[in-house]
Amino acid sequence: LLAVGLTFWPVIGHEFVTWDDDINVYENPYLDPAKFWANVRHFWAAPYLRLYIPLAYTAWAVIAKFAAHAPQLSPLPFHAANLILHAAACTLLYYFLIGMELSWGAAAFFSLLYTAHPVLVQAVAFITARNTSLLTAFALASMIFLIRFRADGKPASCAWHLFFFAAALFTKESGIGLPVVAAWMWIFLHGEKVSSPRFIALSGGWGAIIAAWFALRGA
Repeated sequence: LLAVGLTFWPVIGHEFVTWDDDINVYENPYLDPAKFWANVRHFWAAPYLRLYIPLAYTAWAVIAKFAAHAPQLSPLPFHAANLILHAAACTLLYYFLIGMELSWGAAAFFSLLYTAHPVLVQAVAFITARNTSLLTAFALASMIFLIRFRADGKPASCAWHLFFFAAALFTKESGIGLPVVAAWMWIFLHGEKVSSPRFIALSGGWGAIIAAWFALRGA
């Protein structure tokens, strides 16, 4: 958390930019705080700007609800949310690496490297790119529970893995590739069988979530 603050704290004072922040945030007609519930229903009912990422837009709508500053939205809460999400993603990365049996020192090193790496500047400083950090957090949480499911075999661990996969997919469309990574870990990294009941349960869950996403996206 300290590393995130020391690296990216200046973004708190930044304004909106005219590259995508306009159509996605401060000129987005569906982020009107006075029509919060109607806006949320719209995001879940149909794609916006040809993208079906309703959870990302719902998160923006929640912030907009509390960021109203007549006659325009204030960028400060949006930038603050970016910092918090990046910190959450970095923390989850540490626990994911621990779950992958790295030492705490190696996990801390790679997490700190991720925290301050220049390639992440856009995801943290650019409000519109916030869904990248949100996707990362959900994806890492999903993989953490996949590791736990392999270890304990509990239905709750499987359910949480699928829940966070669904959250990732409804946050950014590239989340659809997460089951490929999960299957690779399950089969090749851990040597589990495709025919095992647990993998069949995972595959059924992935398929159901993806089918629901496609159905809603095309509605």
